[in-house]
Amino acid sequence: MSPILNIIRVIMPFTNEIANALTISEDKIFKRLYKPCASTWLEAETKTIIDVIALIGLCWNVAEMSHSNGVKHGTLMGIVLVIIAFALPNLFMEPFVNQICVNDEDDEDTPDNNCSHLMRFLTAVFFILILIICEHITSKFIISLKLK
Repeated sequence: MSPILNIIRVIMPFTNEIANALTISEDKIFKRLYKPCASTWLEAETKTIIDVIALIGLCWNVAEMSHSNGVKHGTLMGIVLVIIAFALPNLFMEPFVNQICVNDEDDEDTPDNNCSHLMRFLTAVFFILILIICEHITSKFIISLKLK
């Protein structure tokens, strides 16, 4: 597989988290890009398209692992991706960004957020990169297992 396709395959399961990172950056352009609870048809449509891209990426990774290393390896890879690309970010990414970007002062005149839009986005991207690294390490571990 070409290196570009390999990069796309690795990033695709995290498409929804990248969209979520743009949303929680609180930039006006991306304010309603990926809302977990969509309130309009356009928001629901956008969220669904992004989720489908992420799920196709997950399926692609499982298919690749199953084809190269067997169905048991592919199944384990699917479980890992569901946890790393969906469960963990949904539970922890926004609280992580908020923890980094919260204002510690008790002054009511200061904003709740001491990070710029770019800093909030980069903090979320850092979180996603940690998850991608975890996925890569776990993938190598799964390949090394001797499953029959």
